[in-house]
Amino acid sequence: MQLQAHIFDGFRIDNCHSVPLPVLQYLISEARLANRDLVVLAELFSSSFEAFQSYTSSCGIHAILKEAINATSPAGLSHILFESGGPLFDPIGEPEVLWGPQPAVPYPVKSWIFDVTHDNEPLFRTRPEVDALPLAASVAMCSAVTGSVRGFDELLPHKVDVVLENRKYPIYRWDKAEVEHTLPGIMAVKAHLNALHRELAVNGYNEVYAESTGPLVNMARHNPVLLQTIHMVTHPAYYGSAPPAELPPVKVTGEVFEIRFAGTLVGVPPPWTATQVERAQRQVGGLLEGRRAQLQFDLAPTFDQNPYVTVELDRDSGTSTLRFQQFPPGSIVCFASRLPQGTQAAMHSLNALLEACDGTGARPWDLFDGVDLLAMNILMYRSDEEEHAETGHGAYDVPGLGKLPYCGLQGWETIIREVTHRHPIDMGHPLLNHLRGGDWAIDYITNRMKQCQQLDRIRQWITRAGDCIKALPRYLVPKFFFVVISSLHRACVEWSLSQMSSYVQNADTFAQRLALTSLQVCGSLKSSPLVSPDVLSPPNCPDNVTLAAGLPHFCHGYMRSWGRDTFISLKGLLLITGRFKEAHDILCGFACSLRHGLIPNLLDGGRNPRFNARDAAWWFLNALLEYCLMAPCGTAIMEEKVHRIFPSEACPSQVSSMADVVQEILTSHANGIHFREWNAGPKIDDKMQDAGFNVDVTLDQHTGFIFGGNQNNCGTWMDKMGESKQAGNYGTPATPRDGAAIEIVALSYKVLTQLAELHKHGSFPYSSVPLHAGDSLSYADWASRIETNFHRHFFVPLNPAEDTKYDIEPSVVNVRGIYKDTYGGSLPFANYQLRPNCCVAFSLAPALFAKHPKELATALRTVEERLAGPLGMCTLNKEDWAYRGIYNSDDSTEYNTAKGFSYHQGPEWVWIFGYFLQAVVVSRGALFGGSTGKTRHHVHSLLGPHIHHLVHSPWESLPELTNADGAVCPGSCPCQAWSVACIQEALYMLQQCSV
Repeated sequence: MQLQAHIFDGFRIDNCHSVPLPVLQYLISEARLANRDLVVLAELFSSSFEAFQSYTSSCGIHAILKEAINATSPAGLSHILFESGGPLFDPIGEPEVLWGPQPAVPYPVKSWIFDVTHDNEPLFRTRPEVDALPLAASVAMCSAVTGSVRGFDELLPHKVDVVLENRKYPIYRWDKAEVEHTLPGIMAVKAHLNALHRELAVNGYNEVYAESTGPLVNMARHNPVLLQTIHMVTHPAYYGSAPPAELPPVKVTGEVFEIRFAGTLVGVPPPWTATQVERAQRQVGGLLEGRRAQLQFDLAPTFDQNPYVTVELDRDSGTSTLRFQQFPPGSIVCFASRLPQGTQAAMHSLNALLEACDGTGARPWDLFDGVDLLAMNILMYRSDEEEHAETGHGAYDVPGLGKLPYCGLQGWETIIREVTHRHPIDMGHPLLNHLRGGDWAIDYITNRMKQCQQLDRIRQWITRAGDCIKALPRYLVPKFFFVVISSLHRACVEWSLSQMSSYVQNADTFAQRLALTSLQVCGSLKSSPLVSPDVLSPPNCPDNVTLAAGLPHFCHGYMRSWGRDTFISLKGLLLITGRFKEAHDILCGFACSLRHGLIPNLLDGGRNPRFNARDAAWWFLNALLEYCLMAPCGTAIMEEKVHRIFPSEACPSQVSSMADVVQEILTSHANGIHFREWNAGPKIDDKMQDAGFNVDVTLDQHTGFIFGGNQNNCGTWMDKMGESKQAGNYGTPATPRDGAAIEIVALSYKVLTQLAELHKHGSFPYSSVPLHAGDSLSYADWASRIETNFHRHFFVPLNPAEDTKYDIEPSVVNVRGIYKDTYGGSLPFANYQLRPNCCVAFSLAPALFAKHPKELATALRTVEERLAGPLGMCTLNKEDWAYRGIYNSDDSTEYNTAKGFSYHQGPEWVWIFGYFLQAVVVSRGALFGGSTGKTRHHVHSLLGPHIHHLVHSPWESLPELTNADGAVCPGSCPCQAWSVACIQEALYMLQQCSV
């Protein structure tokens, strides 16, 4: 290998795919030791793009040899052009530079396109010899290095053996003026085809297009500056394929202004003589003196006097029609066209329109005057289900592809990126075919903007752009459609980010992409109001803005607004992004629905709210206090009037302040909450057992812990109710978590502590809650009791000898060095199950762990080692007897999994992973000695899968959950509000601790 590398500048490797990859790597490496500039070409056949990439990248292959003779149909011949290399993205156009850093995308090496190569049989053995001319013309139109062999150009009737051949090639008189009349085969035409190939490359005809029309193939190279196109129409020949009685016309947008050349190769019998045969034995090519084929070739034939084609120009439509007469198989015609003046004017207008949405002009963002971020939810996103609920229509359905993930621009941008960043590009992609076929897509985009008056200016802009696109030749429509949509999408992204907080504007790309999720899930739906005008008259209703819990399953109707999900998400999606108005309205809207001292789990516009969540009120209070801290003049919300849907003893007038709402929640919890759900029974839950509708919440005044629930209901976020009669779990909660749930205890401690501080600074009127006995309990005292008792009642020591210091039942302990999931639950073993809920406590209430840094570090490391998955946290320790890591809704006889019973028994949830990361940041003193650098490195090392998922997700978001080890969970929402929000909170906390 090294000797050959010294002699030759390059190698061609035959049948590269049949050589074991390690052997090939070794041989090429050895050769390059002798010649570092060695060029390696390879013949590589593989149906797998991954295998193709493996060979080319690991061996340093410069180019792949491809043979046009392998195309067995006009459509296959068209595809040769698309795979030929050059600017692969045209006629779609070069892809827009994606906003922000992007992952490296595998890019195939260039192709060298040959008619045939040295080891092929003579042409006539696979197809009629007259096909040599169309085949050679097709290769000449490729945007790649091209090549041939003399055996093909001379139309040799036999194969030249590169090993055993000892005859010499004849020498032709290239210096003679009559050279074209003395060259055999198609060699004379090859000179013109090679000149054309060079002209196309040098003069910028770099946009490519090809299509087959019946038996004809039209290949085109377009110059986007001159707006001129060179076409090559060929009539290939195949054995067993008879030409039609009449050839179909070929239509070209624009005026055909020049016919470059045309020709036909016609087969004739081979009149070989004994002398010719004897000469063939001495010299390669001797048989061709008898001419097995005749070549008719006209250079620059006129429009009126050529036997091949007539051209008709329809000036009204700007379309030329080519009709073929004497154009049998084996024929070619090369001609030039230019776009009509109207089309050129449309392209210039389109360029001017694009300049108006780049945000860099004298009035940047002029298109977005009067637009708010709620309108961007309509323009950019909206799921199929949301759109159906609002307008009766849904997401666009591309034939052969299916519905786009979003109705708005992001749905189109997702598929545009898929098309333009796949190499080689699939020019037969369903979207491209659809765009070439008609103007339905641009009309859909324009028409759906009519539902929002704020979008009128943008609708007018895209209507004008659409009119320009409609005036273009159909083969250019995909390119300019992509340019328009991607340009507007990019402008929307940049403008939206400019309307958000300084944190978002200065954040890295990952955090900015997370921030855009607030546009995906935060919107105003008339069909799913925050508070329905049926229950509160409009003057008393907050503005209609809601957070969808997840897309597409939890986004409309009564399933859209979940109290728990909304307030876990509020900080990460609205407060951190600076969307304080939307956060304010959502807080006030839910406050209107307070009943029994609880915030509803399902709001349903206040029409049929369900008060079965023990934690929703605490998440509401936590979000409200975060608003007070982060919003400008945030504590003023405490004085806001709240018009109540439900009267109560504390508020008989049904009008109170927000501070009164807070006080009512705390007073109710301090004195106990006991009621039966309204409309209890099948109307609101057809699976729950009767006792499950009883809601009980109590305060243990000694510990300060809030207790609640029973074995028949599930009042925390782990709320899966059994549904399978076949498996016997029907009506049984998978995770009741009754007793004192660790995250509720931590939330209550944080809320009480912050309220005491607000009161101290005069921002909150109450300092204590009244008790039934006539006593009162101050917020500070209540919080102090929690702090005093928390560690002893929740920690499970590593050393069993220390159990006497804690409230422990050793017989049910299965993991040590952790904090219990619940305390005082009716199922003792469940209290000690290792679950990730402790991460909420670590993050929100670090003071509860301040005196026990070693125990905190031990517990956090145990959580990471046993529960952390690629994207989410296992909801149950894998070593637990009840662990089931796969969630699906299939029914079976398996008690622990049937009908999704395993929802919170192992599958990995993303939102709680965010709280784990927050806990790492908050606990950096215990974990990393306070080192911000180590903390940052650790957090970022865990976020790689999230970044990868976000970049590749067609929903541009993070999912609700995954199955075991990060496997895709088909039943999961691909876009979940709290998943994104909690990861964003972790990044925000990391940034804040670095300031």
